[in-house]
Amino acid sequence: DGFMALAPPACPPAACCETANSKAPRTPSPDRYSSLPAGYGQGSATITGVLLLMVAQEFNRAADIRVKENAAMRALFGEAGAGVGGELGQRLLAAAGAKDTDVNVATLDRANGELKALLIELHAQAETTGARELQARILAFLRDAASARQVFLPAM
Repeated sequence: DGFMALAPPACPPAACCETANSKAPRTPSPDRYSSLPAGYGQGSATITGVLLLMVAQEFNRAADIRVKENAAMRALFGEAGAGVGGELGQRLLAAAGAKDTDVNVATLDRANGELKALLIELHAQAETTGARELQARILAFLRDAASARQVFLPAM
């Protein structure tokens, strides 16, 4: 039928698996796919492997990242809310008092999106009023959040 059955080769630790860095899980290197025809087949298998690695990293830490981000934003809102005042200040303080009781990733993601929308409003207000310290704290949160979501790719 034109298709060749491929059994996955054994993967001795030193021979074909390598770690990109201490935070990355062990992954097969491209030479593991050498039994595939050169070109599209090998490229597709390699890309699929890299995508699965990225999915696995996100899956493993998704809830933890969102819980930590939500807590950090709520702490920031609690500290900034009293100084902001008005309707925005009330919403900041209300958000600061909320808790993540459901650690389902979809639920955490929804809360995370709502908190980030509120963070954008707070940042716009801080820029309008020239609150440099608050702006710096918001940017530090964003930097740390981006760093926590970094994906580590295998060395190829």
